[in-house]
Amino acid sequence: MGNKISVQSEYWNMVKTGGEVEKKYTSFGEYNTDKLEIDINDTNAQQYIIAYPEQLSTIEKTWPLIIVVNGSNDPTTNHYNFNKHISSHGFIVVGNNDKGSGSGESTSKMLDYILNLNQDKSSILYKKIDVEKIGIVGGSQGAAGAIKAVTEFENGKKYKTLITISTPRLEMAKNLHWEYDPGKINIPWLQLVGTGFADSNVINPICPLSSLKENYDKVKEGVACCYARRKNVDHTDMVQYGDGYMIAWFCYFLLGDKFAARAFSGNNPEIVNNEENWKDVNIKNIE
Repeated sequence: MGNKISVQSEYWNMVKTGGEVEKKYTSFGEYNTDKLEIDINDTNAQQYIIAYPEQLSTIEKTWPLIIVVNGSNDPTTNHYNFNKHISSHGFIVVGNNDKGSGSGESTSKMLDYILNLNQDKSSILYKKIDVEKIGIVGGSQGAAGAIKAVTEFENGKKYKTLITISTPRLEMAKNLHWEYDPGKINIPWLQLVGTGFADSNVINPICPLSSLKENYDKVKEGVACCYARRKNVDHTDMVQYGDGYMIAWFCYFLLGDKFAARAFSGNNPEIVNNEENWKDVNIKNIE
């Protein structure tokens, strides 16, 4: 994606929605947001960029934490608007500028650093993070990195839910040294992808439907899991066109939001019936 903005400002006002849950969480949330940039001594990550609700210092509460793992050559500075949008719904959201995030290593280090700030009296985040409500989302290479951050590092046990966007198929991930194991995932997992050329072409697809099914089938028995494809959206645009249901997923599994739950649970999940925007939906172990 190069060094340019990959997620446009106020994209949430332009994305077409097809259900009440998708509409609510695609819209900008109730909180205005602020940003903190921390330069670190790491040539890969470079910075930790934190989006947080402006009311962080005035409301006496802790806030759920979302870790964002960026894709190839797409540092957080390029897609900060995505992080900002999640934060507007009441989350502290952290990313970095590692252009090679597939190992999960820089993500693991970032989680430790941010949780240390939660214990640092000089930090704006001091005692503001709800350490029992931590989620992670990654796209493309970052999807593999997010899975590895959850499954291959000791602090991966701190995550309560996982979202991946356009996860590279297992063979591709292995060839690129991002190999991951869906069978090790034991937290609720949402997989989203577009139907566009890069993800679905016949010759060398990144994340075809068959890959979603394969990963879904490898998940441990009893683990909540869902996958879906957004119609007429390609690889680089899925962050913008999928984040309504991503935020709903976080609100459901981290906050117990019953309205958000309607997207995925019950006898008539909204995402299944949102046929204008989504197809090939499968859900298991969500009541």
